[in-house]
Order: sequence, then structure tokens, then C-alpha cells
Amino acid sequence: MKNNSLTTWILIFAAFVLSACDGGAEDPNSPVTSLDFDRVCKGEPLAKAPAFDPEAAGIHRVIVMSDSTIGDQYEEYFTQFVSDMPEEWAAPLVEGTFDYGQVELVACIHRTAAEAAESCEFEDGYFLNVHNTSYEMVLIAAQSGVEVDRTTFDIAGECPMLHMFDEGETQEPYYPVVDGEEILAFIEPHVDK
Repeated sequence: MKNNSLTTWILIFAAFVLSACDGGAEDPNSPVTSLDFDRVCKGEPLAKAPAFDPEAAGIHRVIVMSDSTIGDQYEEYFTQFVSDMPEEWAAPLVEGTFDYGQVELVACIHRTAAEAAESCEFEDGYFLNVHNTSYEMVLIAAQSGVEVDRTTFDIAGECPMLHMFDEGETQEPYYPVVDGEEILAFIEPHVDK
């Protein structure tokens, strides 16, 4: 009896370990969140996203994801807010929560290169090391993982008027980001048909 009990516990433990290590497999019953689109940017289709039909007229909702902010570059992609993006292009707000289950397209922005350009001095001995920066933006159909379009942006680094330094830091790198108008111009032909 003890052997059967021990075998049962080993099987339960093995099942738990395998389910915990399944590589983040998609649960078809869970709602789509903004974090699910990180996988799309890394080449993994999101089966529970709606299909994108490039020939269909109307609005094809999109989310913009980036692995870079005005400083650090991350292993994950996070939602990037784009000012002036029409509300109907983004995930709709339903009962106080964004419904990412209606997003068909993912615009993935990845910083590909950076080169030191100049150093900007602020008051009290604070410095920014400004970089010329290159980005690649790929528009992907979320459900299929198929690339829809691709472009690159080269942005000259300039000293910003204002910068909030991290606490305790007096010198930081600074990478300009892709302008919202450029993002919107790139995605518009695919989003608003």
C-alpha cells in the first residue's frame, strides 16, 4: 500500500512539474492580456487572438509593444502608449477592463543599435549620455504569427529639455524613442481600411 501511495505522489509531483514547465503554453479559456503579445513579438502565434484578414474593410485593432524604453532594453516586450492613436484602433475598454481579445495585429518595436552621440549636463552635476538609436518595427498578425509589414527608424539623439533621473543616479544613458506620429503612419494602412 505504501508503494502505491508513494507512486501516486511521484506521479502527481511529476504532473505538477511538467505543467509548470510547459513553456507558458496558452490556456484557451483564459482572457487575453497585454502580456500575451510579448510571445507574438518573439515569434509565437497567439491562437486565441482573432484572425487578421488583410482584404477585409474596417478597423483591425492593434497593440504596440516595445522591448525598449527611454533607457533600459528588456528581454520582454511591454505595451507602449502611443499618444493620438485613435481609440477605435486599440483594445476597447469593456466594463473598466481592456478587451485584448479583439486585437488582431501587434506592432513590435525593437531597438537594434545605439551609438553615443553627446553628453548633456543638467543642474547639480547630472548628466545624460545621449545616443543615436535605430529601431525595427514589425507588424504581425497575432493569431497566425505572419509578418504583415516591416520598417526601420534611425533617430538622431538630442538633449531633452527635461529628464527625471532614477533616485541616486547622476549619470544615465538616454535613447530617443520612435515618434508616435511615425508609428501611426506605419500601421494606419493595415489598421484602418
